[in-house]
Amino acid sequence: MHIALQRIRNRIIEHLELTASPEKQRKWDTNEVVNGWEDWVSEGWQGSFIPPIFSQAEIEGIEKFSLVWLEVVNSTPNPLPQFEQLREHPSWLKLMATAKEVLAVFQVMGKLSEEESTKHVDPADPVPGRLNSNVKRQIMRIGTETEHTDLVVLERVPVGVPNEGDLRVQVSVTLGAFCGTYDYVWLEQAALAEFVERLTSLERSRSGEALLQSLSPDEFSFKLRSRDNSGHFVAEVSLQRYQYSGPIYWPTNVSGGFELEPTELPKIVSQFRALVDA
Repeated sequence: MHIALQRIRNRIIEHLELTASPEKQRKWDTNEVVNGWEDWVSEGWQGSFIPPIFSQAEIEGIEKFSLVWLEVVNSTPNPLPQFEQLREHPSWLKLMATAKEVLAVFQVMGKLSEEESTKHVDPADPVPGRLNSNVKRQIMRIGTETEHTDLVVLERVPVGVPNEGDLRVQVSVTLGAFCGTYDYVWLEQAALAEFVERLTSLERSRSGEALLQSLSPDEFSFKLRSRDNSGHFVAEVSLQRYQYSGPIYWPTNVSGGFELEPTELPKIVSQFRALVDA
């Protein structure tokens, strides 16, 4: 049974590699790109994809990609146009971004043998293949007790694998009586570094804006901008996730903004710089 699952796992990785790569997709029929997911991830897969062949992080990734895949199926024509006509479709862009994100999770453990059954369990990690889950959990809050955005670092892609330095964070947004939390938001190392540069410029000039978006851009965005010429700042935030209710998956989100004291800006810059430098 393990060998069969290991082969399926390897095919899932290959499918994610295809879906994440515009260059590879140009050589394929887009209908095959979409339909190929069902070849390996069929209905009821949750009961079959188990440790040690699939880590918990990988199982969560399959679930996330499947939701986006279903969105593509429901929001695009059938049959699909070719890649060049489809590449700018919002759902297809999201599919590629999610494939890249989930692929990074699978690449930590990589492909498994297709001839010998694996019994790998990392004793330092109760979940095999987990992405550096022992990373120091940096916690930051931007805002006040009643209006804020919290970020908690959960995992970091280790050095030596693709997308090294990328972070999985839990984001919590509270805007008075409205609030939401999502613990599967991925932030790219390069996007964080650019955000810190823009924050530094914003702190220095007291004008302009700095925007941070998650790897899947509709999941999380955070913008700091000057409100006037007197040095006042506002934060604009949006957090969204999909969840099932019966057979339907629904977008659930919270978005809005709040005022920030100018004296808070140096602390915010320092906190984000620590995320990049960790």
